[in-house]
Amino acid sequence: AEYWLYKNYKAGKLPFIDLNSTLVDFNRSLTQEYNSTSANYEYVEQELLNTYLNLSINQNISKTGGRIFIDSDLGRLENLTEGTPVQYSSTIIRIGLQQQLYGFNPYKWNDKIQPVKYQQAKRELAESLAQISVKTVEYFFELAQARLEVEIATQNLKNADTLYKIGRERYKIASVS
Repeated sequence: AEYWLYKNYKAGKLPFIDLNSTLVDFNRSLTQEYNSTSANYEYVEQELLNTYLNLSINQNISKTGGRIFIDSDLGRLENLTEGTPVQYSSTIIRIGLQQQLYGFNPYKWNDKIQPVKYQQAKRELAESLAQISVKTVEYFFELAQARLEVEIATQNLKNADTLYKIGRERYKIASVS
């Protein structure tokens, strides 16, 4: 998990592309407008159809906590009630810097913390692998010792059985009381 968190941290330092869009935004409302001929306020119905698309390329700045961006956008607005022509708006290219003047800089602290956490996770992994190796060796020798004890116990059983048979035969011939 720490490996993937570190990969995510490294990927956050790379430039990224962002696409924002509003495919369909339909707004039907009543607005209050002043009618100069009757000198009264009247409610007028509006039906607006709005579409918006923005494409940007961003790069985070870890020293300052800001972001450099290049973006372009296109918008379309159509008033369905009045039959007015469709309006388009676009920004061909915009280059900017977005920077907080006061506040916390998460990129600066991630540059300090994430490599340390990754190195600690690598050490913990190496330690866990070493502990697994030690346990495996312990289990191997415990198994070898148990097999040896089983062989010794089997041999002792055979010897005791042989001695028992010899003792029983001697008892039958009355050489042993």
